[in-house]
Amino acid sequence: MAQALKTYGAIVADNGSAWYISGTQDTRWNNEQLNALKNLRGSDFEAVDVSRLQISPNSGAAR
Repeated sequence: MAQALKTYGAIVADNGSAWYISGTQDTRWNNEQLNALKNLRGSDFEAVDVSRLQISPNSGAAR
C-alpha cells in the first residue's frame, strides 16, 4: 500500500479527523501490513502542486 501511495499518489481530504485511510474490507488484505501504515506521518509525504494541469476552475478536465 505504501508503495502504491508513493507511485500513484493519494487524494487528501481535510474532514477534521487525524490521518485516516479508508477502504473496503477485503480478506486479501494483510492486516499486519495495513497496521504498519499507522507508522506513516504527514512529514513522510510530499505535496505536489498540480494546479497548472487544470484547464478551467469550473471543469474536471486536466491537461
